[in-house]
Amino acid sequence: MTRIEVKYDDSALRKELDRLLRSGRDLEPAMLRIAGHLADSVAESFERQASPDGAAWAPLSEVTQRQRGMEGYGPERPILERRGDLALSILSEFDRDSAVAGSNLVYAATHQFGASKGAFGKTSRGGPIPWGDIPARPFLGVWPEHEELIRRTIVDHLLGEQQP
Repeated sequence: MTRIEVKYDDSALRKELDRLLRSGRDLEPAMLRIAGHLADSVAESFERQASPDGAAWAPLSEVTQRQRGMEGYGPERPILERRGDLALSILSEFDRDSAVAGSNLVYAATHQFGASKGAFGKTSRGGPIPWGDIPARPFLGVWPEHEELIRRTIVDHLLGEQQP
């Protein structure tokens, strides 16, 4: 019986596998881009005045609309942008393993999750805080198109493809 020996030079394959392993360990470049996508997704919520799932935010109550009028902020202002502080407070951070976007304003969670009348106690005069129910108007989260960008960022990073 004749012996046939086939040799395969797998050095190129090993080199590519090694590069893939290294890129999988160092996700920081991808996390930098993902943090940007997360911040862009939040900005999209403010622009659309809707939650990342596409649900429109509850309109302002008549009382809040009147209050804005008395303060000089017209009713045409976007729902969560009386002065724009909340939208401007959005920051993103990243490290080699994670990316986040959010706000450090104390009232951000109230707008994200809502609050019922009196949920935070009473004023010194005994009035409820807040004085009325505040509906949840989620602005943090990922819109479907940004979810796709995040997925693509990870795939491109692992495959070693450069993004603009």
